Amino acid sequence: MFTTHCLIGLCSCQGSRATRFLDSEPGRAIAERTLGLLRRAGFPQDTAAEMSGYLLSRLVGMVTVEPGRHHGSDAEERDDAIRARMASPIALPPRKYPNLVDTAAPLAACASPNAYYKLGVDMFTPA
Repeated sequence: MFTTHCLIGLCSCQGSRATRFLDSEPGRAIAERTLGLLRRAGFPQDTAAEMSGYLLSRLVGMVTVEPGRHHGSDAEERDDAIRARMASPIALPPRKYPNLVDTAAPLAACASPNAYYKLGVDMFTPA
């Protein structure tokens, strides 16, 4: 999980610049490790470069869309933000959007960040 933990830190401090991996030392370290793993797995240079872009974009996406990630540190502020974020899917017509209405709470706040990232990594890495 070295890569995921580094990426979370990178995206947390880089904000909107999170996708510019090569602009920072942590980003270069992640890109270097990813490219090295792909090359050792036998992928040619151009394929490894393309694949690393897809993989790193997926990891950035996991961090930037983590439910509840940008709610602040103050408990009251966080609770208010979660309620506000839940209001939109809850207000949808349940006959037309039953799944969005039913999952409003987990879409608004991540119950377990560790489980969230483990699932995200497991979904795109071989068992």
